[in-house]
Formats: sequence, C-alpha cells, structure tokens
Amino acid sequence: MAQRPRSPAPVTVTVGPAWTGIALDGFKSVPSLRLSAEAPFSLRLDGERVQRVAPGATGLVRLRALRGLELRSARGRIPILLTPLGE
Repeated sequence: MAQRPRSPAPVTVTVGPAWTGIALDGFKSVPSLRLSAEAPFSLRLDGERVQRVAPGATGLVRLRALRGLELRSARGRIPILLTPLGE
C-alpha cells in the first residue's frame, strides 16, 4: 500500500518592520499555506501585491504559481506561524 506524502510541519518565523523573504522550498509539496499571528502583519506576493492581515486573523496563500513571499510586522518583532495545508 502506498503512503501519502506527509505535509511539512508548521514553522514559526519572527519578522520585524523590514520585509523578510520566506524560503518556499520546504513547502513545495503542499498547495497552500496559512499565515497567522497575534499582531498585525503584511505579506507581499511576488514583490508586488501587498496584503495586510489583522491581529488574530489568518492569511491564505496558494503556492502553485507563487515565486516569492515576504512578510513584515506592523510594529516591532512578532512571530508568524506558517501552517502548510494539504488538499
């Protein structure tokens, strides 16, 4: 019996007010990524589109055609949880 590939484990990254690039290589096996934090943060997709995420809310990023992901906090240094989502 074939085993299903396992999703990568959730990862916490700490970001500050400067844009921080996120390496996506470890998440190539999953279709999307959920981002969450207790403080407001922004994400930038492919160096162009910027989306602000409210405190306690989550952002969902589809990884299929994504070439670059950058994160920054609205104020100070904060941890952001990156949770890989299966199908």
